[in-house]
Amino acid sequence: MSEEKERIDKRLDTLADRTSEIEQQMDELGEDEDLNQGQLHEYREIVQEGNQLEQMYAGVQWALNPDGDQEPIEEVTLGSLTAGEYAEVGDKLQAAKQQRSGWGWGTNPDLDNARRNMFAAACLQDASFLAEEDPDFETKIRVVTDLAPAFIHWLEKKGDELTTPEVEGNGFRKRVEERRTVSTPKSRT
Repeated sequence: MSEEKERIDKRLDTLADRTSEIEQQMDELGEDEDLNQGQLHEYREIVQEGNQLEQMYAGVQWALNPDGDQEPIEEVTLGSLTAGEYAEVGDKLQAAKQQRSGWGWGTNPDLDNARRNMFAAACLQDASFLAEEDPDFETKIRVVTDLAPAFIHWLEKKGDELTTPEVEGNGFRKRVEERRTVSTPKSRT
């Protein structure tokens, strides 16, 4: 967890540096000038990533220095989900939604945090806070609900990184930018 804290801290510094550069460029623009679309898109993505990482950083800090009588969490082993495990998370969430709608929560209650807990539990393979060796999914769900929300956010995001395959090539936004043409003013001759 200490290495993860350092990794996030370095990435936050890099993002803060780039954000500062773009904001300085914005300050230097004239009143009728704006950032180009690429810069504006980059700025928004950096700010969004920075906010996500800040939440994850808070979770890692909590794990290393938890409240109360809980021991620090030095190491966590996460794994990617198979299609079956991913489906199990979805099925359990759907069952919880149906159960809650019967309690007067409406036909589609928002269970984003329950989804986060379930996904984090499904990705969790080993940690000092798991009392049993190789606990079942239900047990892991009960265990993670007693942890800090920021730490669950970190577990979910790291699990999602492991579950989502990295694809080579350009992202969709880059593909669109490649196809855009720059219009040049026609000369009057």
